[in-house]
Amino acid sequence: MTPLAVAEGNRCSRGKLNLVSTQRLHRLRDGKAVRGKKTKRPTGVGHQPLSKSIRKMHIQITYPGSNNNSTFVYDGLGRNVEIVETAAGTTTSTKIFVWCGSLRCERRVGSSSITAQFFPLGETISGSSYFYSKDCPGSIREMTDGSGTIGAQYAYDPYGRSTLLQGSMASDRQFGGYYFHAPSDLCLTRTRAYASAPSVDHCSEISGAKA
Repeated sequence: MTPLAVAEGNRCSRGKLNLVSTQRLHRLRDGKAVRGKKTKRPTGVGHQPLSKSIRKMHIQITYPGSNNNSTFVYDGLGRNVEIVETAAGTTTSTKIFVWCGSLRCERRVGSSSITAQFFPLGETISGSSYFYSKDCPGSIREMTDGSGTIGAQYAYDPYGRSTLLQGSMASDRQFGGYYFHAPSDLCLTRTRAYASAPSVDHCSEISGAKA
């Protein structure tokens, strides 16, 4: 990853979706050697310790209708740590994500109760365990419970658009093993969002980071 700063007001239009960066993202490499030199934590009036000086970045996707949107919150390392869904101006859900380094490992609700845990070959949903069958690119082909019953089975077109072949559940991770955000049809990598529909322009760097 490369250090970066995302300028305010960056916009990317994706048909009916409008992604807006509302704050500046700062990332500091504190105390680590950079080309033989060390960066120092800023001091003086107005500066906070590193953990507090990294601002969160908010990105909002708006949908047709009045005050319908999804708000994505990213931390200073470019990781998506929260998604807030709003319909008609009312917040309908708040999902908080816990990261284990570069891996999204837990999803929690606003009260911090764990609703899902993510593992390389499966996930838990509300305390129940489910297991993945993957293809070579890492896309989830099947999600089964402990008895082998299929909860979801997927097929993918060359662009990564998924089709549910059977089952009544939905895997949180789909194409490429990435977290799938159903309202926007975006696959969320660690720092980017991938739009699989070939008819729209990809706004891949919604957090401004480079993979």
